[in-house]
Amino acid sequence: ATPGMLHAGQSLEVFKLWCGSSQNLVIIPGYCVVGTVGSRLLSDAPGPQTVRIDNDVTLTVRCNVQHLSFSAHADAKGIMQLIRQCSPRHVVLVHGEPQCMKFLRQKVNQEIGVPCHMP
Repeated sequence: ATPGMLHAGQSLEVFKLWCGSSQNLVIIPGYCVVGTVGSRLLSDAPGPQTVRIDNDVTLTVRCNVQHLSFSAHADAKGIMQLIRQCSPRHVVLVHGEPQCMKFLRQKVNQEIGVPCHMP
């Protein structure tokens, strides 16, 4: 599953750490398969919601969750444009080839001037 679905992997681990704070924003790009954490987050439930991750873990989600029709396979130019439009205080790259992510991280740091992280 892709990181945007928050089904497994590093993106889900980061989500688990950050979802409890209303100061955080999670942007779900593109399509989420029914039954994934991403699809459950996109339900229109008002206020804090609980999301069952697996049989042992249920999280209270207080962060802002937004859907953005955006391909996870956009090029660096498209990603840079998106980052500029969002004006975030931090950027976390969670999907891509390590060398490409390092290049993009450096580009974000230098051209946009916000801290950019990658797991």
